[in-house]
Amino acid sequence: GNPLPWATTQRMLGKALFELGSRETGPETLEEAVGAYREALEVLTPNFDRANWIDTQSSLAIAYYMLGVRDTGPWYLRESIVASQTLLNAIKRREDPLYWANVQVSLGNALRILGERQASPVPFEQAIASFRVALEEYPRATYPVSWANTMGNIGVAQWLLGSRVGNVALIEEGVATVRSSNEVYDRDRNPNDWASGQQRLGLALWRLGTVRADRDIKQAAIAALQRGLDLGLSHIDTAEMYGSGEAEEVVAEAVAGKRDTAFIVSKVLPSNASRRGTITACERSLRRLKTDRLDCYLLHWPGNHPLADTIAAFEQLKAE
Repeated sequence: GNPLPWATTQRMLGKALFELGSRETGPETLEEAVGAYREALEVLTPNFDRANWIDTQSSLAIAYYMLGVRDTGPWYLRESIVASQTLLNAIKRREDPLYWANVQVSLGNALRILGERQASPVPFEQAIASFRVALEEYPRATYPVSWANTMGNIGVAQWLLGSRVGNVALIEEGVATVRSSNEVYDRDRNPNDWASGQQRLGLALWRLGTVRADRDIKQAAIAALQRGLDLGLSHIDTAEMYGSGEAEEVVAEAVAGKRDTAFIVSKVLPSNASRRGTITACERSLRRLKTDRLDCYLLHWPGNHPLADTIAAFEQLKAE
């Protein structure tokens, strides 16, 4: 028989389920929508009922994206990315440049959120690339709001990437990009876009301020320690607990080239103070301190691990 009516029914079922699922908090209905779209796509292809294939493929990408936003894992977002890329591979930019640009923005949004959930900076870089090519189809004079929204997305991805790789200049560039996008919005005519733009700017400025403060505080701490060493104050007390290890990294910078003039003390957390855990913790501290020895190693305070085991670890470390 003719499979097209069946595929059309599946597509319409998917749309109905999507509308319902978008109003619910749970994923079940949206997952049913995804299933219906996938059933339809077993029949529809770019060469067979092309218009409905494009519509269904786009709907599938959006459904996965919504599931990905609600879920903390990366799987749904990756599926949304694959669905958008499949769509972009099938449609030609010159065929419908605005639609093509809209898909690029959707792809960029999924990549940006994926980047927030992964350690790699690559999704942020890919998101910026997608937003930039979309921007080429949104001239500011012709499509000011689309231009501004996409510029705002670029700015957010820039400061997120800058935060991930520790690049303050990139965070500053993200702030400038968001500021530029906000120039378009009119508070009276585009109140929702204006509010979103202000929120993007606020988050970017907050992150920039945090990074600058952290950098300034770190440099001040290093300078203070170095001044103390110059004045003959050699005892430096630190611990793996302080700043989750960052304090030891600061000490490492302060004593660089002056290690023999410093008496460095660090401490193991009680939760790490088993025999093996103490040795492992000490090895981590040595790496952060960029030294081959500690002048004194202490148990920060008594915990649940037997003290005898901690002492045995100390003896082993001393012997080694």
